[in-house]
Amino acid sequence: MVSRPSDPTDLTKIDSVSLAALCADRQEDSELWIEFLRRFTPKIKSFIRSTLRQSMGESAHFGNPAASLDTSHESDLLQDTILRLVQNRCAAIKRFSGTTESELLAYLAVIARSAARDFNRRRSAKRRFHWLAHVPFEYGQAGETPENVRELSARDTVEREILAREVEQLSLQAIQDDSGKPDRDKMIFQLYYFDGLSTGQIAACKGVGLSKTGVEKILNRLKNRVRSAVRISSIGARS
Repeated sequence: MVSRPSDPTDLTKIDSVSLAALCADRQEDSELWIEFLRRFTPKIKSFIRSTLRQSMGESAHFGNPAASLDTSHESDLLQDTILRLVQNRCAAIKRFSGTTESELLAYLAVIARSAARDFNRRRSAKRRFHWLAHVPFEYGQAGETPENVRELSARDTVEREILAREVEQLSLQAIQDDSGKPDRDKMIFQLYYFDGLSTGQIAACKGVGLSKTGVEKILNRLKNRVRSAVRISSIGARS
């Protein structure tokens, strides 16, 4: 077992693998964690930034003209990465079995990039679901414009979230009622609009049994079906 130096200034002389092991073993030792963060925060931020940059490149490749590197969430993602390291009594650190600093960095990279990718998937799913949350407004009062709708939506986040949940439930119910394969179709719909997976990733999921093109066709059909169901519901609510 690695022993902790009695002099805090000697912490800088501990090799990185031993430092990580000490942090996992002595989770309440703030000086150890301060040294850990001093060494690895720049690297973890670099891993996060490269993942966000890669995501930006993919978005631009698929025709998103608004794609740009967003580093405003770096601090949150850094905290998320550290949380993944310390949760369950530092289980993630204890699972590390490497012996060199380069192996430790590679391990931290996997965790940091996973946090960034999860964030990107959630953000992508939220953007995809945006059209559903505003469908009822498309059939609202005469004189409403897209600009008015956007202003109302931005002004009242609570109502927008309630509406999104209602439309989500209506969407899944419409798929359940009208689809020949409701379980598969609901899974595809949720993976795409709620979990942020691409059509290629969905096609690779066990139980889907479709090509990327097949998934795209299913999504287009479900989208039209959901729009129709939401329109009918919206008209009924106003009558």
